[in-house]
Amino acid sequence: ENVLIMEWIDATKLTDVPSMGENGVRNTIEGKDAVKENLALVKVAIDSTLSQLLVSGVLHADPHAGNLLKVTRDDGTVTLGYLDFGLLSTIPEQVRE
Repeated sequence: ENVLIMEWIDATKLTDVPSMGENGVRNTIEGKDAVKENLALVKVAIDSTLSQLLVSGVLHADPHAGNLLKVTRDDGTVTLGYLDFGLLSTIPEQVRE
């Protein structure tokens, strides 16, 4: 009846980016790229949350920075990873409309 499934995901937090230099600017191109990638994934998270809320009606109800990860695929592209589906919310269709 109740099943718990666990899987290891090699990923980094969206808040993990290289630190700023003394002048308040990212010191490396990699640091700037990491910020752009992470911000793009935050947009994906927002779009995903809206889709869950308005389309499917099943919503991950705890999408904080610790539950959203940047996953690098084998081909070098990045994607968003969600953790901890222990708190879900269902949205009735009449509310979604």
